[in-house]
Amino acid sequence: MRTVFHGFLFLLSFLAAGSLRAQEDIVISEFLAVNDGGLSDADGDSPDWIELYNSGSEAAPLGGWYLSDDPEDLFKWPLPAMNLGAGSYLVVFASGKDRRVAGEELHTNFSLDGDGEYLALVSPAGIPSTEFAPAFPRQQGGFSFGRGESQVGDRLVREGTGARMLVPSAGFLGLSWNGSLAAFNDSEIAGWLPVTTGIGYPSGGGPPVEPPIGYW
Repeated sequence: MRTVFHGFLFLLSFLAAGSLRAQEDIVISEFLAVNDGGLSDADGDSPDWIELYNSGSEAAPLGGWYLSDDPEDLFKWPLPAMNLGAGSYLVVFASGKDRRVAGEELHTNFSLDGDGEYLALVSPAGIPSTEFAPAFPRQQGGFSFGRGESQVGDRLVREGTGARMLVPSAGFLGLSWNGSLAAFNDSEIAGWLPVTTGIGYPSGGGPPVEPPIGYW
């Protein structure tokens, strides 16, 4: 019995951990508080909008989430019960029209103040996952505002990989280097030198450069 009970507790903790990860993954990626004719809704209007993003690796349920422009009422507008796919975006119009049918165009029951105000996406735990507090700055018409996103790249060629190098003295290579015209010859006979990566200009050794005396 104790083993079953411990297994049940483990399952609950596992599900809770997954739920917390999902809450961390959904954010406001950007919003537009002064829509001067850009994105239009089904009525032909150009209201403010808020874009949500799921940065996680799994779909996340939006039921129990809220958007609010009032720090005293974090549960101002509930999102409908629907899933936001992994790596997916969702635009919610901040029009005041209050439409929250899953699968259809979504509209909050408030609009955004272009002069700046509070804005938050609130998780089912009642904790803002994204919060612009005490207010986002004054906005410009037609320009969205959001959080920065870091980009992580893959290293395609690792240091120490074998390669061939040629520093041409003129433009005789043309387009032959990309193989679009004929089979490309990168042999030593053609002047290509065997090297190992990385290859490029040295990072030092040149003459000293005087620092600037001012910036404009």
